[in-house]
Amino acid sequence: MRQLATLQTLSLDQLREKWLDLYGTEPPKYKKQFLIKRLSHRIQELFYGGLSEQAKAHLKQVAETDPVATVIRKIPEERKSQEAILPGTRFVRI
Repeated sequence: MRQLATLQTLSLDQLREKWLDLYGTEPPKYKKQFLIKRLSHRIQELFYGGLSEQAKAHLKQVAETDPVATVIRKIPEERKSQEAILPGTRFVRI
């Protein structure tokens, strides 16, 4: 597929335009290599088709039953508070 080969030659602005065409949303503010990988995946998904409904259902079932498989972290109610530091918080020394 020529589209995949040409992604490497596009500028960051051109990649962002391509993202808008393929995803229909504003591109994330990530580096060029990330955009190339995600756009490559999207092009192949559109060309070959995405996951089957059976595969999606299986993945959903795995994610619901396996706490390691899900990216949504559920914090128990007793740990929640207004002062809680959430995962991914960055501290900056002033």
